[in-house]
Amino acid sequence: MKKKILKSFFAKALSLFLPFIFLLSSCSTKTGLETLSNQSRLHLEAFVRYLFEETTAGYVLLGEKPLCICSLPRITDVFPGTDDHEMVVLIESGIAALNQLKLRQDHYRIIYRSSNEDANAELLILNLKRIKEVVSQNLPLFQSEFGSGMTVAEFVEKTLLNYPFSQIMKGQEALQGILLGYGVQNSLTFELVNHLRKAAYQSQKSSPPFKDSADPKNQEEVLCLIQKYSSDKSMVVDILKLLEDYGFCDPSNLRNPRLKIPFSYHKSSTESKNIISQYLKVQEKVDRILENDSFLSSFINRLNQ
Repeated sequence: MKKKILKSFFAKALSLFLPFIFLLSSCSTKTGLETLSNQSRLHLEAFVRYLFEETTAGYVLLGEKPLCICSLPRITDVFPGTDDHEMVVLIESGIAALNQLKLRQDHYRIIYRSSNEDANAELLILNLKRIKEVVSQNLPLFQSEFGSGMTVAEFVEKTLLNYPFSQIMKGQEALQGILLGYGVQNSLTFELVNHLRKAAYQSQKSSPPFKDSADPKNQEEVLCLIQKYSSDKSMVVDILKLLEDYGFCDPSNLRNPRLKIPFSYHKSSTESKNIISQYLKVQEKVDRILENDSFLSSFINRLNQ
């Protein structure tokens, strides 16, 4: 009993002090920030704060989320003075300042792609170790799309790091969800529901005249259309059972409303409970780090691993 109490105590102590260990490491390591101009440093600080406050980058850099992706308009496609233009300028200025530091980025990496060949620019924040783990754990799923002989290293080094995410993952909702850290079963179910939604929509569009052809807006409408147009009633029963506890995660119902996990999930599954528990802990770390003046140095040290 005594051992269990001590073990619990040390686990809680570690969770509380880990963010501060992360911060203290910045005090003993040169970051290269001193080489930046004041303007570049301000650009970088604004960029990093944006990542931690507005995206799930913190869950990648401080937790177990494999990657975070932001799809952005190209700067040539937005009007100066608009919110979109301001956001793209903030990101491109921050990336330019970050590139001046020439960080190692062996374990964590930030990639920004913008070209005339792509409809949108994209910003990727990657936890390379975690990506390799989830691909390895689900290798048959990835091989079914990228070739039976594909290895984890080939997927990461030759595909993920060299081509736009939106291009290589187009139409692969389940694999996207797994890489975004939403869980395997949650992601597989999302892909199923999305395919059923599209099928239901197509069935409705081909229905007789004077029928409503609006795209189904929620799970209930999807299920109604499936029940109406499916000839396989046993399949409908199986789907209804699968989706009994499936819905959209609303952070406002959790203990930290700042939690950023906009995903569909099985509410009562162990997988979902573990994911939410992990992200709640990481969000608390993010909140504490942003309150510290040395958060920028901490961010640089993380990328320089």
